[in-house]
Amino acid sequence: MEITQKQTYIHIGNNDEKLYPRNRILRCGTEDDKNELLKRMKITDCNLIKYEKRDNYNNCDWTNLPSFKVAPSHPQLQINFSSLEDEEEFFKKILKQEWTKKIKNGIWFPKKKVVKQINQGFWESDENIHNKYPIFIISKGRHEKRLTSDWLNNNKIKHYLVVEDDEYDIYDQQVKNLDYVELIGFDRKENTEEGDGGGIPARNFVDYYAREEDKVDKYWLLDDNIRNFVRFHNNTHIQFKNTSVFFRMLEDYVDRYNNLYLSGIQYKCFVPAIDRRKQISVLNTRIYSCMLISVKLKKILDGVLWRGVYNEDTDLSLRVLKKELPTILHQNILCDKMQTMKCKGGNTDTIYINDGLQKKYDSLKKQHPELVKPKKRKNVKIHHQVNYKPFKNNKFKKKKIKKNKIIQKNNEYGLRLRF
Repeated sequence: MEITQKQTYIHIGNNDEKLYPRNRILRCGTEDDKNELLKRMKITDCNLIKYEKRDNYNNCDWTNLPSFKVAPSHPQLQINFSSLEDEEEFFKKILKQEWTKKIKNGIWFPKKKVVKQINQGFWESDENIHNKYPIFIISKGRHEKRLTSDWLNNNKIKHYLVVEDDEYDIYDQQVKNLDYVELIGFDRKENTEEGDGGGIPARNFVDYYAREEDKVDKYWLLDDNIRNFVRFHNNTHIQFKNTSVFFRMLEDYVDRYNNLYLSGIQYKCFVPAIDRRKQISVLNTRIYSCMLISVKLKKILDGVLWRGVYNEDTDLSLRVLKKELPTILHQNILCDKMQTMKCKGGNTDTIYINDGLQKKYDSLKKQHPELVKPKKRKNVKIHHQVNYKPFKNNKFKKKKIKKNKIIQKNNEYGLRLRF
């Protein structure tokens, strides 16, 4: 088996330039692994090693807040094969790994082990720190399986569970003995404007209740199909336990700014623990499912907060961004949300049935034609793709800091990893 350095890749097999079509990216776990691989290939001087491209992972001012770290990028190089036989021989003799035709494009050296995330411990806070803004969960048709509410209750986090009046009693039977849940019913007809549907009436009711009844500056609005919340730090996903400190961390960050009216928490599925390119946040993008909202936002958006039937999160995010206001999606705190339409209840059996996905796309395209285009997905009829690039320079306006206020590099909020 010949191993040859080309200009941009390592070639395995004979020197024929008609390459076997399945070319590979080979990633090494560490620098030591890279050196061992080159030794096995008998390559003493290799200038083809590259590293996964990533920007500064602290892309926002995270001073005086809990630390955030990701591991260094993996060393990698491109490997091309002359034939199936050469590929199989390379796996067996150099990598010392089993080989099948079903192996995907990426190769790891050494072979990545499937690590079940058990006994990782949990994040708990030694300090008596709680969220300062109320948490609302809107729910429909899920009185028997209240994922978000149950997780918050089990972890001693007070919250409101908002349901329609005609479901109040069946929800009440399930939650009336729970210490950290306060059930609120609302009249759907009284909170529905012309053209509104789906979860819009519940969302608008929550905004009214937070502003007029609780009289708060901001509030959390959560979907009811979130399994848990984790901290992404040092390339691990570890749950919080018995603390709402993670909400408080994000609240304190948002409260530094005069013009940050909409922020949120990223989905866990979009930030794999193995990923070394993820930044602490995504700036000026969509905010979904777990949102911190200012009660001032409705007035800023000309008196209309939530509207329509479909894609309400996307529509709201785009309208905020079009006002030249910033948004921030935090990625150091993640919510483990179930996939839309995979959990019974909510809108799964109403607005999403039959041609619901097509209606979702048509609705958003009508609202924001210059930013939305169709995107085909495997086994899905149609999905929308939104262009957020026009808003990348929306500015964050910071409040003035008191001169005598002490600024620390990191404030861990009493967080400790316990087992």
